[in-house]
Amino acid sequence: MQSTRPGFLETRPDQGPGQRFNPLDVAAGEVKRVDFALPRGAVISGRVTDDTGEPLPGVNVTALRFHYTSNGMRLFPGNAMPFSGRTDDRGDFRLPGLSPGTYVIAAELWTNAPGESYALTYYPGTQHLSEARRFNIGLSEQVTANIMMLLTRQVRVTGQVRSSSGEAFPNYRVTLRTESAIGGRGGQFLDRSGTFEILGVPPGTYTLDVFPERFDPRETRPREFASLPLVVGDEDMTGLLVTTGPGVTVSGRVRYDGTVPKSGTSQSWQPRVYASVVGNNVGSRTLSWYPDNGVIAEDGSFTIRGGNSRMLFRPTMIRGWELKSVMLDGVDITDVPYDTARGGTDRLEIVVTDQRQHVSGRVVDTLGRPASRFVVITFPSDLKEGAVPGRFFALSSTTRSDGTFQLQNLPPGRYFAAAFTSVHDDAQFDVDFHAPIKDRATPFDLSPGETVTLELPLLE
Repeated sequence: MQSTRPGFLETRPDQGPGQRFNPLDVAAGEVKRVDFALPRGAVISGRVTDDTGEPLPGVNVTALRFHYTSNGMRLFPGNAMPFSGRTDDRGDFRLPGLSPGTYVIAAELWTNAPGESYALTYYPGTQHLSEARRFNIGLSEQVTANIMMLLTRQVRVTGQVRSSSGEAFPNYRVTLRTESAIGGRGGQFLDRSGTFEILGVPPGTYTLDVFPERFDPRETRPREFASLPLVVGDEDMTGLLVTTGPGVTVSGRVRYDGTVPKSGTSQSWQPRVYASVVGNNVGSRTLSWYPDNGVIAEDGSFTIRGGNSRMLFRPTMIRGWELKSVMLDGVDITDVPYDTARGGTDRLEIVVTDQRQHVSGRVVDTLGRPASRFVVITFPSDLKEGAVPGRFFALSSTTRSDGTFQLQNLPPGRYFAAAFTSVHDDAQFDVDFHAPIKDRATPFDLSPGETVTLELPLLE
């Protein structure tokens, strides 16, 4: 149940904007009154000018918000109404409807015309995201941000794409990707020889991506791709030769460590091993170009084609089984991405187990009474260097009038647990939120197959 209105923040009953809370507990036949309080969203407004102070009309201005996710901090367009605004004839813009959070502001003037134009600029006046000033915006706060855009020469990037065998692939796309969620450029293929062109490119650091435009089941050739770093200066870049490749092939075997029967249980999905690419600026993506990628055979073997970048391996298993470890040559890489720069491998061993860990308990208020409205979060106390932390976070927001909660599927390890009346929507992954509460949180260890029972005080 939720309430929305343009210019105001979406809320749920008795819950602030952007908060994680437990659902309402309504008994059979009960009539419950529900009141909504809709606060106005924060507003960022300002003016965009050139380096002489003259206003610039028609500029797209976007609020980009930092979010913590299971794969680290990512930058996304904020939830303004709309996400971005266009400056008027006086160079003024207004971005309403923003939730509390940390933002950077970006201004961009789209053009494919050659010659000088205004580059993507972050507040207060830099082309580099690392130098952008961040705003910590509170509830319904109004902030002013005046941006001076930088004049630079837009250039043309051209080249030719060839497959690993020297062929030109049809139905491909070519793009330039930036380190943030905006500012990229799409290109076009000029003919079937693989010659491409990207217009209106400001100087900067990009990633050039070449990927299949769409999947054609009649295509018998392997689907190839390329991603390479590209530094664009203030002169046209021509004569690029981009060679695609099929990526690496990773194969191995799934081993079952337990006693639960592996067959005879009906289920709607086909067990397989998925490889997710992590660490890029869009979070993670799953390799899905090949319909049979990662399918687990009767003998436990599997093969994944098209591997690239840094990958994590995760099985979707028969009911009753869960991931225990991912091993390569005796080394545990369960949560440490495999770098495909090493090439492919056929020595991956994925161990699944029928042993499950359970964390349960109850939350009590300052008087020792069972709490009825709370959110429980857990986070790891330490991780292996280079590990992706996603599996080690858990959140429970189930309503129980007796104050009890349950958490499942946490891997063995050392953790902290804490209970709150409410938390902001990405608190479970937010390292800045975890640090100051460690002294008040409850530490616990979780061994393979263990059930742990906790009593947590409700923290303010």
